[in-house]
Amino acid sequence: MLSLLTFFILYLAASPPKEDEDTKSSPSETQDTDSEQNSRVHITINPDLLEKISGQSHNETKENNEEEENNEEEDVLEEEDVLEEEMIQEGPTIEELVRSIPTNSFDLPMEYTPEVLYWVEWFLGPGRWGFQLWMKRSGIYKKLLLSELQSANMPLDLIYLAMIESGFDETAKSHAEAVGIWQFIPSTGRKYGLRIDNYIDERRDPYRSTLASISYLKKLLREFGYWPLAIAAYNAGEKRIHGAIAAHNTLHFWTLSELGALPDETMEYYPKILAAAILDKHASLFDLPKIKEDPSIERALAIVNAPLTIKKLADAATMTEEAFRNYNPHLVSFKLPNEPINIYVPPERLNEFNKTLRHLGMNRISSGRNLTEEELSTLSSSKTDTFKPNHTRTHTVKKGETLEQIASLQGVSIDNLILWNELNSHKLEANMSLRLIAPPKSEWIRHEVKPAEKLSSIAKKHDVNVEDLMKWNALEQDSVPTGTVLWIKVSH
Repeated sequence: MLSLLTFFILYLAASPPKEDEDTKSSPSETQDTDSEQNSRVHITINPDLLEKISGQSHNETKENNEEEENNEEEDVLEEEDVLEEEMIQEGPTIEELVRSIPTNSFDLPMEYTPEVLYWVEWFLGPGRWGFQLWMKRSGIYKKLLLSELQSANMPLDLIYLAMIESGFDETAKSHAEAVGIWQFIPSTGRKYGLRIDNYIDERRDPYRSTLASISYLKKLLREFGYWPLAIAAYNAGEKRIHGAIAAHNTLHFWTLSELGALPDETMEYYPKILAAAILDKHASLFDLPKIKEDPSIERALAIVNAPLTIKKLADAATMTEEAFRNYNPHLVSFKLPNEPINIYVPPERLNEFNKTLRHLGMNRISSGRNLTEEELSTLSSSKTDTFKPNHTRTHTVKKGETLEQIASLQGVSIDNLILWNELNSHKLEANMSLRLIAPPKSEWIRHEVKPAEKLSSIAKKHDVNVEDLMKWNALEQDSVPTGTVLWIKVSH
């Protein structure tokens, strides 16, 4: 602060003398006044002297004021930081919450690595909306997927593989042409028994694609012996994972990931699955709101063997075309081919659906029935891990023949015979025609590729062409990994 003396000097220097009317000098008084003025002491203010008198400059005052304001702001920020720190310290961190979960609460190998923790935080932060949408949509398929995984004695947490693959969207399509909730590319889908053509794409059929995915995952586990690597191969392909293992001489997924031996997407893939499992199975621990899942879609099966349009089928089920397609996402054309096709309708509309089609003269419509998910799983030879080429044919029952004898003769399961023919009992009548969706046992043989075995040697051994062998098994290259199951058509 300026001293009183300084202020007074400044005031005198800045204020000109003031003349009033009463004190104005007359001409006669001018000379006297001049002499007095000449004798006055004129004070010139030196800024340096003023600065010394005041003890500080105006600039210093301004700087000091700014410094005081900055100090006040810093004090406020420090107080806010302290408050924020106190708020943060009120509860455990995300990492502490995650590490409090026993790893044995999961049935896939769980490790709380930095990558897993990163994706937990991502799904709780920027990815929260998308993750909650996936949780909501999971209700449509959760019952089916868990039932099939359990029946196949597979880890139930593999359901989160489907979540990461597609967000449970059966129409999802990737840049690599992978389709469906399990994201099969065409070659792998066909290899595991899925029909993919201009009429039907069974990668979009939740039942058929789930069974194919289970078969594929079983094969990968046999091949790699360790779930993280098997799942990595599901994402990147067997060849890449074999190459990474050979290059770095390790079967440990996390080591391969740390070494950068895997594609970026694959390094993130397994940690994402584990993060999704953590948050979905322990949602309340992370204050995630309880998500109302979409209701499970209950489907009844009818096998239609007529070239009907989707519109006519929808009308028969008293459904809009859009709703009918939602029940049958595997139908990709405007009409059916002239061969047996699985059609799904709401259970309560099944009888009316069949009745309407018969009334229209479509006498090749199977009566259909409401199936449980366990029964639906038998649509794809549940007794084997791999596919058999899908052919439709008939068997005429001979007198005295039993279901057990026919199943053994034809190489199919009794359950499938009952399902395909909608039998209410095991009793058969002579000359009854049974529908079969499988190749004759005598036509096809199963061959599992051995180490160092080539297609040319396999073809020569069974007296077939390599080109036919590749065609029958939807192979795009002539080298196949050890453990691959090939189906070979033999002549008799």
